[in-house]
Amino acid sequence: MAAIRRILCPTDFSEPSLEGIKAGNDLALRFSGEVVLIHVIPPVHAITPAFVSSGRMLGDYYEEMVRVAKDALQETAERCFSKDIPVQTLVLRGNPPDEIVRTAV
Repeated sequence: MAAIRRILCPTDFSEPSLEGIKAGNDLALRFSGEVVLIHVIPPVHAITPAFVSSGRMLGDYYEEMVRVAKDALQETAERCFSKDIPVQTLVLRGNPPDEIVRTAV
């Protein structure tokens, strides 16, 4: 059986995704693999009038979302993965399924 070297763990910070992270931790321990923990920020579909009047406000919104996601990923990595597992955190923007598959390839 081929060794697993890289484990992709996408999360939306829900309880079910945390179960997947636990499985990722177990795989990484078993195969001495590294983990890529990702969160994808989806596009804004419902834009309020305040966002329409200023593209800058939309940019500020995404910057804040990225900052919060990075902090949450770091905290999740520290809390959910064994200390001897290398964990890379990654925040992406786009359609979550597409970005997860693109990262996996």
